[in-house]
Amino acid sequence: GIDITPSSGHPGKYLVLDYEKEQRNCRLNNCDAKAGNRQCDPECNKLACKFDEGDCNLGVNPWKRCNATSNGKPCAEIFKNGVCDPACNNEACLYDGRDCESEGAQSVCRPEYDGYCSENYNNGKC
Repeated sequence: GIDITPSSGHPGKYLVLDYEKEQRNCRLNNCDAKAGNRQCDPECNKLACKFDEGDCNLGVNPWKRCNATSNGKPCAEIFKNGVCDPACNNEACLYDGRDCESEGAQSVCRPEYDGYCSENYNNGKC
């Protein structure tokens, strides 16, 4: 289940009723069917609706800076599909979901993280 413990200053019974109302709205908006379809449905981007299964990414678009394609498909569509797509293997395209690591390629750390990456990347611990 989901923790709906009342916060201080909020009577518990109202919090439960509010949450149940949101769950009803999720059902009315057919959020289960819309979830995970890679299209943000704002009416489903709520805790009770499981945040549209990540379709809205809490208002952040992780693909905003990725304009690359591979075999005619945007990197977002082929992200973490088990196939290395070199055009998508960069920071802006989220390193192709790490698909290229298994083929011996390593993601390049951002300069501000070089020290950490040198000490911790691919060291058998992480």
